Amino acid sequence: GTPSRAADRCEALLSLPDGNRFVTVEWNWVFLPKLVVRSVSTGEVLAVASIAGREPPSLAATPDGTRLVVAVLKSLYVFSTDDLTQRHHVKNEGRK
Repeated sequence: GTPSRAADRCEALLSLPDGNRFVTVEWNWVFLPKLVVRSVSTGEVLAVASIAGREPPSLAATPDGTRLVVAVLKSLYVFSTDDLTQRHHVKNEGRK
């Protein structure tokens, strides 16, 4: 999908420790949520990744800023901040 469609809402925002980039989770009820990495100085979109899920996502980053974690219902999506195509999906199948 295209970032920043008019109907998208910013559900989460955080800055990365490098001071050059920030991350948003953009979402609406029609399209899948998107993880969007932008330039702090220009707002330019540097990377986008879709996230499966139809519920409001939560966003966190590792202290060193190398990984992003998006939580949606019973799933965690772990992304490399250098390459959003490098992702790992962790699904909670039940109680343990």
